[in-house]
Amino acid sequence: MAIYDNSGCLSRRGTPLRAFDDHASASDSAAFASERYGRATVPYRCDRCSRWHLCPRDRHTPSHDCFACSKRSYETEAGAERRAAILEEEQGVRLRIYSCPDGDGWHLTSKAW
Repeated sequence: MAIYDNSGCLSRRGTPLRAFDDHASASDSAAFASERYGRATVPYRCDRCSRWHLCPRDRHTPSHDCFACSKRSYETEAGAERRAAILEEEQGVRLRIYSCPDGDGWHLTSKAW
């Protein structure tokens, strides 16, 4: 069952995100949203509230807190590149990616190219 999240999770527009208690409910809602609105949507588990939210597939970049340095760590190089491109488009900040020295995925940095 979907509810509006009361844990403070907000969309990038500042509106409360819908939250789901389990993956199955989130997946069903993602399929419905994809069909209804014509934009592929996927569920993801939130690191902040541990519930499930929805995200447009083209914006989905799975990440977690790096076990070694606490920076956001992206699971794949392609995911980190996509997140860097999204941030450049939306915020005008140019970032580069680099492999985590501790082997925990990929990080972003604004340090000199």
